[in-house]
Amino acid sequence: MGKLIYDPAAYENIKGVAEKSNALLADVRAGKGTLGKLATDEAVFNNLRDASANVRDATAKLNSNQAPPEKSSAIPRYTTT
Repeated sequence: MGKLIYDPAAYENIKGVAEKSNALLADVRAGKGTLGKLATDEAVFNNLRDASANVRDATAKLNSNQAPPEKSSAIPRYTTT
């Protein structure tokens, strides 16, 4: 990476970010960590996909079993005893 930035501190900062990003991507590609497992292990991906589908289906079922909300008037009703 050439010094396209005139401020040496900014250049070193950007260079450090790029190096850390490369290391992070290398770990992901190697299957390290949660993101790495998700990206490289098909079984983990499939389990996550199935779990999210189950949550979606359960939520839809709960929503379909709910009674529609009752309409209320804009003016509150007060009772006297």
